[in-house]
Amino acid sequence: MKCFGRNRHRRAPSVRQPWGRYQEPCPTALRPKPRLAPDVLRNAPWPCFWDHVQSQLRGTGLQTGTRRVYRQVLRTFRAHLDATEPGGEPSRPASATPERTRAFFHQMAERERSWSSIATHIGVLRTIFDKLGGLALTTDMRTPKRPQRLYDVLSPAEAGQLQRAAGSTRDRLMIGLMVGGGLKVGEVCALRVADVDQARGILTVRFSGETRRREVPLPDSARVLLASETLFRQPADFLFAGAKPGGALSVRTVERVVQRAARKAGLIKVVTPMSLRHSFAVQSLRDGMAERELQETLGHQWIDTTLAYRRYIVPSHVISPADRLSPDVLERRSVSTPATARQELARGP
Repeated sequence: MKCFGRNRHRRAPSVRQPWGRYQEPCPTALRPKPRLAPDVLRNAPWPCFWDHVQSQLRGTGLQTGTRRVYRQVLRTFRAHLDATEPGGEPSRPASATPERTRAFFHQMAERERSWSSIATHIGVLRTIFDKLGGLALTTDMRTPKRPQRLYDVLSPAEAGQLQRAAGSTRDRLMIGLMVGGGLKVGEVCALRVADVDQARGILTVRFSGETRRREVPLPDSARVLLASETLFRQPADFLFAGAKPGGALSVRTVERVVQRAARKAGLIKVVTPMSLRHSFAVQSLRDGMAERELQETLGHQWIDTTLAYRRYIVPSHVISPADRLSPDVLERRSVSTPATARQELARGP
């Protein structure tokens, strides 16, 4: 049966798949997994070993920069094996054992190498020796993860101080929407006049490449500013217009506005547009907002991303150890001079 029109070049599906039209499988996925010959691991010196490894890596489609990283990691591992080889003889790939590999990573940890460097070394050695060579050097090793750190969040007083330090009505409105609505900087730049519904007090936010939308409660402090910014504006216009006609304000411009306001307000904390979003999330949890509701407000796809803000919440029943000290310890004067110290010692306990 012939096919005419614009679909004449498409291949008719032989078997109807649940995900739609038939697609050709990726050629790289159909290739058999390469393996190194056993004699290469036992008898080959390091240059010959790398030649075999590089040919196998090139067959998997790795780029030149990635293969360069593999070579550098292999050089570092070879230097460790040469330094720990008994008798001072040069090492070979066959001398790599799980014990010596574990000692290599312990040495990296003692030298305070970063978590990303250790993770890269584990991944490279796992690919070369375990996947390509069929050995088991890194089977019991877990790849370190990125350490989670607490970001600087602003208190309500600091957020108000930051908003008052903004130079214009437009800047105060941008900061107010990020602090009071939890918007990202890209979402603020993509806002249009039609997204503002002051009658309902709702702000429609486009995210994920404008393919998804969510509704955010409009902060009360932003309504007066919005009335002046949306006056004599068309619904299709950007709420924050850029320098080019019909264009939106750039992300870099919003970042500069926030940094300039933070310097003018005298805030010591690191203030970025993302820290304003963090401040909104933390303050919402402190005010009693449910975590599921906060997930919908922030537009998080996974609840684990929202639950990370629990680290900022201190339980109300926690009592500081300083509150358990007796009053006489708190009222006792501190020793400031040697003469006062001698008098305290002569007085006794």
